[in-house]
Amino acid sequence: FRFVYQEFGGKFDMVARVEQLEGTHSWAKACLMARQEMDPASRHADICTTRTGGQNIYNMQWRDTFGGGSVSKPGGERFGPVNYPDAWIRLVRETDDTNELKSYLSTDGVCWGDGVNDDVPYHIHTIPTDPDGELPSTLLVGLAVTSHDNGAEVPLAQAVYHSYSVKTYAGETPCPSGEDTVAIE
Repeated sequence: FRFVYQEFGGKFDMVARVEQLEGTHSWAKACLMARQEMDPASRHADICTTRTGGQNIYNMQWRDTFGGGSVSKPGGERFGPVNYPDAWIRLVRETDDTNELKSYLSTDGVCWGDGVNDDVPYHIHTIPTDPDGELPSTLLVGLAVTSHDNGAEVPLAQAVYHSYSVKTYAGETPCPSGEDTVAIE
């Protein structure tokens, strides 16, 4: 597991295009992730792509309690195949003090949805308040990649990302419809 991150306070909108993911395990993943801290047992949420030739799906995962297990969107609700090299993923926290995180998918980085419908989140997950309290306003946000298997005989996964950004969430921008198009002759 590798995580390139920055601290980001309050609401955020994080986007990346995953061009490529190489690895040998079927659950190797390239992700956008938000974590409470760097402790391996930390609460977190992420939206990931898995490799072609492996699971070949988009998947949202999370850990609700410190030290608990990571879980993911149920198998029948996952979307695939992953549209490499145009696999756009997005993770959003809409308010400063919420434990709710939303994930979205896109093939163009403009229209966001659940893979089928525009303007509909792929998954919404609320990390419950654990005995330690609410998620802090400032989280660690960034790019993650995992091989899923740390065995010496398994090559490490490698991901190629483009157009990564994280900014303060400013509201949803609806997918453009053809109705706003004006023909100029």
